[in-house]
Parts: sequence; C-alpha cells; structure tokens
Amino acid sequence: MSDLEFFHEPESPLTKDYPGKTKPKNRGKKSVDTAPDDWLAGVPTLSFLINGQLRAFYTIGSLAKALGRSPVTIRSWEQKGWLPKARYRSPPPTKEQLPGMDPMGKRLYTEEQAICLVEAYRQHINTPKKPDWQAFRQHIGTHYPRQ
Repeated sequence: MSDLEFFHEPESPLTKDYPGKTKPKNRGKKSVDTAPDDWLAGVPTLSFLINGQLRAFYTIGSLAKALGRSPVTIRSWEQKGWLPKARYRSPPPTKEQLPGMDPMGKRLYTEEQAICLVEAYRQHINTPKKPDWQAFRQHIGTHYPRQ
C-alpha cells in the first residue's frame, strides 16, 4: 500500500450522491423554485412619500435583475402591452438628457406589482417546459395590482 492510499479513504459508491467520477458543477446554486419574494432582500429600493405614506419602490433595473432579464426587455414588454405601463416614476432629471425629448423619471414598481411580475414569470416563463407567453399575459392581466 502506498502512502497516498494510506492517507486517503477510498470513496465508496454508497457515500456518493452523484453518478460517475466527476462531481456536479452546479452545487450550491439557487433553485428556480424559491419563493417569489426571496429576491427582495438583495435588491435596492427607492422610498417616496405617496399620500402621506412612505413606500418602497423598485426600479426597472431591480425588477430586471429579479427576473434575470435586462431592463430593455422589460421596457419592450411594456411597449408590446404585455405589462401595464409603470404607474409611478421618479422625479425627472433637471437637465435635458436627449435633445428634443422631455426628461422623464425612472419607471417605479410597487412591491406588490414586482412580486406579481416575478410570480407570473416563474410560473409561466422560467419553467423546465416551453415558456407559455399567453398564460403569462393572462396572469398579469388578472392579478397585476393597479395601485
């Protein structure tokens, strides 16, 4: 018996929880089946006073990060009518951003709206099966909070 064999305990097939010789590379990654509001802890918010109440809002970038998409995609979905237009916007910048265009603030989504969008995305789009865009749009149409 060599020195290497003496110090290393041989792995038996009973102690391994994977087939073959190579360990899985995706160990420790988050599952897709996590609760829809888990992402809220790590996403930045903006707070504004609405009707005398301090409310937390999520920017389009925060929402895109939660969905694993880009903000351009979220704006595209809004343009196509798949998502309702953002009801709230941050204050516009004081200087003109693009020549000839009115400055507008960032799109803002309430916590309820963001959770609804994440739930719809995880139920109908981010699934092992083929994405069901029709069901996604129907879910948004019936469950999206208008506040």
